[in-house]
Amino acid sequence: MKTLFVLSTLLITLLLELPSPSLAAQVHILDGGIIAKTTVLPQTQGTIAQSTDTIPLTDNITFGILFTLEDTLPKTATMVEIRLERPTEKGTRETKIWFLPVTPGTPILAPYNVGTAPWPHFASPGQWQFTILTDGVMRASKTFTLVTPTEEKASPPQPEEQIASAAPTPPTPSTPPVTKTESYFVQVGAFLKQKNALEMITELSKKKIRACFISTNTPKDYFFVTLGTLQSEEDATAQMQNYMQTHHAEALVKKLEPGQKLVCPPKK
Repeated sequence: MKTLFVLSTLLITLLLELPSPSLAAQVHILDGGIIAKTTVLPQTQGTIAQSTDTIPLTDNITFGILFTLEDTLPKTATMVEIRLERPTEKGTRETKIWFLPVTPGTPILAPYNVGTAPWPHFASPGQWQFTILTDGVMRASKTFTLVTPTEEKASPPQPEEQIASAAPTPPTPSTPPVTKTESYFVQVGAFLKQKNALEMITELSKKKIRACFISTNTPKDYFFVTLGTLQSEEDATAQMQNYMQTHHAEALVKKLEPGQKLVCPPKK
């Protein structure tokens, strides 16, 4: 009887030490955009009222993503980490982190309200990125572009102004337009530690994929694993689609922000 008790204890211990089912690649973003004003926050049940990647930066606007976990996982609530990265008025970027209990197979909202949330105190236009993580690893992400409302059109000129404007004006010398160079990159991974980014780059190199990472001078920023930089968003989008179709993995296009730089490990 004593021997049976010891064996039972060992069996329970082994079962407890077995790794839990991995949530890797089990997160699916179903929709994203503007959330109805009738949704009471922080309630996470609801739907997207308007699917869009462009969000008008107005008072009390609520936007976010609708996502789910693969329903093949156990039907128990799992804490999922949500990160929202956004630009600041100083030209830097900062991140808000919160957690949501998610039941596999049940759609859930990750909402954010610009007007009532205590963070940030100043909402800046630009790219705002939602990222879903489990076990500290990015599983899916979606980027929104927040824009300021368009200015009202100027009223038509009065008759006196029309007469004055009819007078010919001497031509002014034309100046060539100033072109602004922008770069884009395809993000295939995001890590808080550089060594984790280098490990993914090593794994990609085994598949004959040349990869680098994007870094900044801020210690708390991510190390984004990328396939390199491109001069147009169209080229980056084509590269992203090709990568996702070929390797069946998540990827997204991001704009290279000031302060970010491309670092490519030497070829072995």
